[in-house]
Amino acid sequence: MASGPVRLITRSRDIKIGRFSQTMTVETEHGNIELDPGMPVPAIEARSGAGNIELTLPEKAAFQLSATASAAMPPTISASRFRKRVSDAAPL
Repeated sequence: MASGPVRLITRSRDIKIGRFSQTMTVETEHGNIELDPGMPVPAIEARSGAGNIELTLPEKAAFQLSATASAAMPPTISASRFRKRVSDAAPL
C-alpha cells in the first residue's frame, strides 16, 4: 500500500495502481491508466494524452467525478458498467 501523496509521470507506459488511500496524481502521454483505490477513496487526478483511464471504486464509496477530454475524443462513461462496479455509490 502506498503512503503519502504520490505523483507518477511517464511518457509511454501503461500505469496500474491499486490499494492506495493517499492523494494520487498520475500522468502518461501514451498509455492506459488503471486505478483501484482503497477506502477511504482519496483525491485522484489522472491524465492520459492518448489512452484510456479506468477507475474501479470500492462498493459503498462516496465520490465526485469530473471528466474532460479533447474535442476530438469526448469522455464516455458506461452507465451499465459503472452501476455494476459501484452498486451502492452516491448518486451522480
